[in-house]
Amino acid sequence: MITALEQNDHILDELLLDLGCGQGHITQALLAKTSCKIICADISLNLLEVSRTNAPGCEFIQCDGGFLPFRDSVFKTIVSNDVLEHTPYENGVRLVTEARRVTTYNGKVYLSAMNRWEILEPHWLIPFFTWTPRFMWDRFFPLAVRFSPIAKKGPRPNIRYSQHYFPYTRKMMEDLLEGSRFVDMTSLYAREKVSDPDYIGSKRTRAVVKFLQSLKLTPLALVLAKKVSVLVFVCVKN
Repeated sequence: MITALEQNDHILDELLLDLGCGQGHITQALLAKTSCKIICADISLNLLEVSRTNAPGCEFIQCDGGFLPFRDSVFKTIVSNDVLEHTPYENGVRLVTEARRVTTYNGKVYLSAMNRWEILEPHWLIPFFTWTPRFMWDRFFPLAVRFSPIAKKGPRPNIRYSQHYFPYTRKMMEDLLEGSRFVDMTSLYAREKVSDPDYIGSKRTRAVVKFLQSLKLTPLALVLAKKVSVLVFVCVKN
C-alpha cells in the first residue's frame, strides 16, 4: 500500500482517512511507518472498538462510507483497503465519489478490492468459487462452504453469498472509476508478492509460486499473479 502511493509521487504526511478501518490492522501498519494524523472510519461500532485497541492515538468515527461526515477537501490521503468487496455494487460509486470529495487537490485515494478471478475466495478460502457464474453462487455456497477451513472453525454460515460479497474484475474497477484520474497498481502489488512469496497469505499459493521459482519460471508466476491478484488502484484528486 505505502509502495503503491509512493510510486505515485505521494508523501504520506498530514491527514489520512482509513475508510473502512475494520480491526485497525492497516492503521497499525501506517502508524508504524508514517507521520500522518489518522482518522479511522467504519460502519461497525464493534470493529471500531477493536481498532481502538490495535491503533491507539487515532480518532475514530462511526459512519457510512457513502455519506462521510467531513467537509470537502480535508484529507491528503484516503486508504480504503478491501472495503468495496463488502459494499453492494450500486453503492460503490457513491463510496468512491465521497472519498474523492473529501480529498484535497492532488490527494490520493488508495483502493483495493477482491478480484473475481482470485484462485482462493479470500473470505472462506474456497478454490475457484467466484469463477463460476454469479447466479450460481447462492446455490453453490451452502455446499462449497462445507469444505472451507474457515467454516470448520465455527458454525457454518447461513447466508446468501451474492448479498454479502461483491468481487470485481479489472474492467469493473475501471468502469467504477470512470471520470477519475487513476492508476492501476495491481501489477506492482503482484510483483511484490512474487518477489517475496513469504508474504503471500495462502499456503497453497505460496507453495505454487515457490515451485515455479525453483523451476526458473518466475516470469510465468508474475503473469499468473497479475491475473489473479487483489486489485489495487490509486485515484488522484484533480
